[in-house]
Amino acid sequence: MYTIPFFKSVITTLLLFTSGTIFAHPGHDHESWSSNFEHILFYSSSAACALCVGFAVYKLIIKNKSEIKTSR
Repeated sequence: MYTIPFFKSVITTLLLFTSGTIFAHPGHDHESWSSNFEHILFYSSSAACALCVGFAVYKLIIKNKSEIKTSR
C-alpha cells in the first residue's frame, strides 16, 4: 500500500515543477497577442498529464485491492 512518504515526494515534485521562478524569464509577455492561447495550451496539457497520472494511480490501487481480495 502507498504510504505518506510517497505522497510527500509527489507533492514536493509538483511544487518544484510549478515554482514561480521556473516560469519567470525575460520573454514572458502577458500583453502578447498569443499569450492567452499559449496559457490555455500550457494549462490544458498540464491538466491532461495530471488526469493521466491520476487515472494510472487509480487503476494501480484498484488492481492492488483486487489482488488482496483474491489472495484471502
